[in-house]
Amino acid sequence: MKILSIFNRPIRSHALIFLLCVMTSVSCSMRKFALEHHEFFSTRLAISFLDLDHEQKNQFRKQWQVFSARIATAKIEPMATSIETLSDSSDPSFISEYLQKNIREILAGACTDFSSIAVSLRPAQIKNLQEKINDRNETFDPDHNGGLVKHRKQKQKELLESIDKWLGGANEAQKKLISDTDKEKDPDGRWERNYLAYSRESQDIFITMMQSTAGDAQAFEKKCSNYIADPDSLLSETARTIKIDLKQSRQKTLTAIFQTIDPIQREHLKKETNKLAKDLRSWANDVLAK
Repeated sequence: MKILSIFNRPIRSHALIFLLCVMTSVSCSMRKFALEHHEFFSTRLAISFLDLDHEQKNQFRKQWQVFSARIATAKIEPMATSIETLSDSSDPSFISEYLQKNIREILAGACTDFSSIAVSLRPAQIKNLQEKINDRNETFDPDHNGGLVKHRKQKQKELLESIDKWLGGANEAQKKLISDTDKEKDPDGRWERNYLAYSRESQDIFITMMQSTAGDAQAFEKKCSNYIADPDSLLSETARTIKIDLKQSRQKTLTAIFQTIDPIQREHLKKETNKLAKDLRSWANDVLAK
């Protein structure tokens, strides 16, 4: 669940992995530490994924500062406010849609902020990025995780751990819901393989985009912005269908979980979302103070 299904989607800009994951998936103390040192961690992540040379590393750091300041100025406060309202809702879909819109706008801005880095990547660096993405994809592949049964048990465990963090533990209704949801999935792993197929096609589009615009930041910015604004325009019909099915499945599960939240869990969620909103505002203030 993380906090919203949006954070489980295929990530098109790996410069954003750090910020988006930190927002939702780590403990409060670790989140504060990571946000305080966001420039260091984001640069290390970029070096790992892209194998940046010294000049590119310095360029990335400068672009990350611009990117962070833009988000801090325009996006953090409305996102923090919407996160704070989450604990009072029994249907999170409207907040999910709102955050998805904001994330798309952030990604579109990233197309501009990181365009010069994207088009400066050499073929060997893009190959390294592809290999890193493939390694990440394997964590979602039941064929590489001890078989489908083991894979689904692991994902169920991760969902329960997420509920532990945000709701203080799953109640009996939620445990039954998660168990029933797994039983409803097809026995041959079609759901997982569809997710992989959609993820890989989205990632391939972005890799091809970097390869085809090498050295031309303006062309990359245009193609990247258009893709973020309307990703379906470049997806195959099969991938578009899978995307709709996955979204409906995730939303159904998330909504069902929210409808079974008891008063104690809701109070726990309120505390956690308020902490998250506070940390995001603190991060924004720190960025703008520099």
